[in-house]
Amino acid sequence: MRGRESVPRATCMDESEHLSAPEPAPELTSGSANGFTPLTFGETLDRILRLVRTHWRLFAQSSVWVLVATLVLILVLIGLSSVIVHPTTLQDQVTNDPQKFLALFAAWAPCLLILYSIFFLFEAVLTRVALRITATEPVETRALPWGRALALGWLRGLAVVVPLSAMVVLLGGATALAAAYGHGQMAPGGAFFLFPLWVIGYVGAMAYAVIAIVSLSFAYPVLLEEDRTAWRSFWRSLPLTRGLRGRIFLVSLVICAISCAAFLALELLGIATMGIGMLLIGMLHLPQAVTIVAGVVAGVLLAALYAVCYVLTFATYVTGFVVLYREQQRRRAARGPAED
Repeated sequence: MRGRESVPRATCMDESEHLSAPEPAPELTSGSANGFTPLTFGETLDRILRLVRTHWRLFAQSSVWVLVATLVLILVLIGLSSVIVHPTTLQDQVTNDPQKFLALFAAWAPCLLILYSIFFLFEAVLTRVALRITATEPVETRALPWGRALALGWLRGLAVVVPLSAMVVLLGGATALAAAYGHGQMAPGGAFFLFPLWVIGYVGAMAYAVIAIVSLSFAYPVLLEEDRTAWRSFWRSLPLTRGLRGRIFLVSLVICAISCAAFLALELLGIATMGIGMLLIGMLHLPQAVTIVAGVVAGVLLAALYAVCYVLTFATYVTGFVVLYREQQRRRAARGPAED
């Protein structure tokens, strides 16, 4: 680590309470190669879930600004869309009036770019929290490099999106040429060759996206822990994930399954609440004012539960990346300087 100062009380957009004592790293035993014993898959999952369960309030408090900013952007998008087109005839107006479509695109594009930027900064904030709660000793307090974090987020996003977009353009161009050659109709021979290409392209796109995301999963820990630039953090993540990419993918897969089960439970809870509420309203003949208030309260509570579930899901992903990053650090330290 870069220093041994104790961590002070943080401000509103970072940690808002004192961190508990950092959890100790797995012991280095003499029975393993070079004194290093890697975590098993089960131990890795247990450590990730234990960290999130112990520090969930800290993750949630660090994410309040993200939820508020996201809500404001959603309201702005709804307001802009309502001004440009009438909500009840949105599809017909956009389909029949290209000017309305361009106006909607011009209104939505900046808001979506801002939303993605918030998402990237959100990941940086959660990564900072995860790095501190997994540290084996007190860490030096440094301001979060917002500019570098945002640049790294867009760099990673472009690394995934640009090759996929290029592949779609090439396949789409090949399809258009085949149709043009057939005077607007796809010849059987062209379809015979293009269909396998589209299938291979789809599967290849999915595979590339997964490999790229897994290979760049250590970029934010490197940026914040090793204090590197966005460009160097991007390329540093590639060799660091070598040898751990299969485990990163499996851990992410398990977290995805857990989060899907949690969101499904929330949806069932919402449906059950709505059904019970309608049944009680019909049985008790409640006044309309009471019905409206009860519906608003139930909706706010369910929205809050969804927000907490979303934050904890993302925090679990980030904590998983940080735990595996720490393990890779210990592995390389046990192997000596030649590993770097």
